[in-house]
Amino acid sequence: MNQNFKTINRRKFLQTTAMTAAGAGTLVLFPLTSFGNPDPGDDLHIIHPVKGYSPQIGIMVSMMNWIRESVIRATKGLTQTELDFQMDANSNSIGALLLHLAATDVLYQDKTFYGIKTGFSDTNKKWAVPMSLG
Repeated sequence: MNQNFKTINRRKFLQTTAMTAAGAGTLVLFPLTSFGNPDPGDDLHIIHPVKGYSPQIGIMVSMMNWIRESVIRATKGLTQTELDFQMDANSNSIGALLLHLAATDVLYQDKTFYGIKTGFSDTNKKWAVPMSLG
């Protein structure tokens, strides 16, 4: 198989994975033990309304629980060297992708709660660099 073909597919996979995670909400990266369903149990892979929320919000909470657990399981115990590793000079590290997820959440909060139309609020401009990963 052509090396360029492998590289393009790997990058596309990483980009797609990052966008999917961001779409589900990046608040899930933070240990919010009272949020949603702190012990997802056996139904983690079943997206459903969570008791105590309206149906639509409950489904979103269920998706956020899933992505939170997925990210934690995939990265738990990784060393700084592993988080900083890059496949090549044009790739992003796992740590950079995690920062990008957090930046996406901050951007979403600025737009939702503060009505910012473009970019970040003055307080959150530091998130512009991880948000603009190539």
